Amino acid sequence: MSGDALRGEGARVLALGAGRARRGVDVVGFAETLGAPKRSIQSKRSGSTIEFGATVTLIDEDAEAEKVFPIVGESEADVKSGKVSVSSAAVRARIGKQVGDSVEVNTSGGGKSYEFLNVDYI
Repeated sequence: MSGDALRGEGARVLALGAGRARRGVDVVGFAETLGAPKRSIQSKRSGSTIEFGATVTLIDEDAEAEKVFPIVGESEADVKSGKVSVSSAAVRARIGKQVGDSVEVNTSGGGKSYEFLNVDYI
């Protein structure tokens, strides 16, 4: 490889690393926006409030279908396995809600109504 090619490859690697560093800063900034958890991370969380890390059971009031999904970080989200990102619009509409609450969420297919049945911290 010529010197120019090596310098070009080095610049590409540095740019890739800088992009990853910026993404890390974005994640930390997002975490700071959410705020510190109200309970100690070391203790098992429990309760009826929907927060990051919760596994939520709800019922789709329109289809009368029960759904269960964990709320995870953006890098862990996986639609196929049912893990939903805390940064998604659907989850942001649910954060802070309580078991028994209902919420209306606008989706690409129109509005959906959900009632929260259970919140677990596993």
